[in-house]
This record gives sequence, structure tokens and C-alpha cells, in this order.
Amino acid sequence: MIAIAQDGSIAGVDVHGVSGAGPVYGRGFGGPYGGWYVGWMQPPGRAQLTFALYVEAVTYREIDGYGRAMSERLLAPIMSNTL
Repeated sequence: MIAIAQDGSIAGVDVHGVSGAGPVYGRGFGGPYGGWYVGWMQPPGRAQLTFALYVEAVTYREIDGYGRAMSERLLAPIMSNTL
């Protein structure tokens, strides 16, 4: 079982998320790699928002931290009602 813990906030709303990465297609650690960031947020007075982001890249370094950063970029306008 994977626990989804609080992972900071996005636009002032607590985010609960978990990330991971690994080789695509079981080809070993020579690449390509897949990475993910999944979680949920509960804005005050609004429905819970569940999200998942998956990316692939040639090297692990290209996806390290990308899922969290891109999720923040995509979710911030939704959480701040600017979308």
C-alpha cells in the first residue's frame, strides 16, 4: 500500500500527493523512464479534486521533480479560481 501524505500546498490549498518513476517497458535502467505524480486536494467549500500526471523521458534526470512542478503549474489556476 502507498500512503499519500501532505506534500505542501498549491495556491494556498493543501495537496496530498505521491510521486514515483521507473524504467518504461521493463528495459532496465538505460531508459526511457516514466514518472508520475498523483494525489488530491480539498479546497474550502468545494468538491475534492483528484489528479494524476504521467510523463515519459529519455533519462531519469529529465523527469525528476517534473511531475510535482507541472501539477502545480496546471492546478494553481484552478485552485485560485483564475481559470
